[in-house]
Amino acid sequence: KILKDWIFAKKMTQRVTDINVGDRFKELSTNWNKSMTQWKHLQMQWKDPAKRKVMIKKKEDKLKKEAEEKSKEEGKEEAVEPEKVEEVDFDAIDIEGVEDISDL
Repeated sequence: KILKDWIFAKKMTQRVTDINVGDRFKELSTNWNKSMTQWKHLQMQWKDPAKRKVMIKKKEDKLKKEAEEKSKEEGKEEAVEPEKVEEVDFDAIDIEGVEDISDL
C-alpha cells in the first residue's frame, strides 16, 4: 500500500512534456476562432449606426424575398407583407433556446 501511494504521488507530481494537441481539438479550435471573429465583426457593424441600418435593410429585404417566394409556391398572386425586423429585448430572451446567435 505504501509503494502504491508513493507511485500515485509521483504520477500526480511528475512533469509531462511530450503531450501533443489532437487533430479534433485543432479542428474545434479553428471553428471556434472563426465563429468568434464573425461575431466580433457583426458586433462592430452593429455598434456603427450607419452599418446597423444597412444590416436591418438587408434583413428586411431577405424576409421580403422569402415571403414572395413562399407566396409564389402557394400560387397566390397577392402581395404578401413580410415580417418587419423589430428591436430585440435581450433581457427577455431565453439563452438556452437561441439556435443562431447572429440571427436575433
